[in-house]
Amino acid sequence: MKNKTYVILGIIIIAMVIGSLSTLLSARRLAEQNSSAPDIYKAFIASHAGIEAAKCYIETNQITHAGKLPMTFHLNGALFEVTWSEYNSENSSISIASNGAVLIDDMIIEKSILDTTVTINFRHPSGLNPAAYFGN
Repeated sequence: MKNKTYVILGIIIIAMVIGSLSTLLSARRLAEQNSSAPDIYKAFIASHAGIEAAKCYIETNQITHAGKLPMTFHLNGALFEVTWSEYNSENSSISIASNGAVLIDDMIIEKSILDTTVTINFRHPSGLNPAAYFGN
């Protein structure tokens, strides 16, 4: 019985190591593919990532006021900076503007600007509406 437990434990550990290695290798492959991509594409991808980051940040922290995320490094080597407007409670949306940029020696060589309006879903991680969760 003891040997069987060790075999199962060994198989689980091997599976976890293989999964971790494949994740690291796929991230490295993605970074290598992005390094050969055109700079305008890198800027666009970074600005799109900025919108996703802002949406996640707003929903997670249940932010209803205007705000911004500072210049942030993206995996592909570009940077993004995001600003958003006040929460519109009539249609549960926020306008987000994201600037993606590729810099060389602190000079912007390519820039991508995305403006969009996204629907915000303020949900507690438990899946409940925050008002219902806190009893308000």
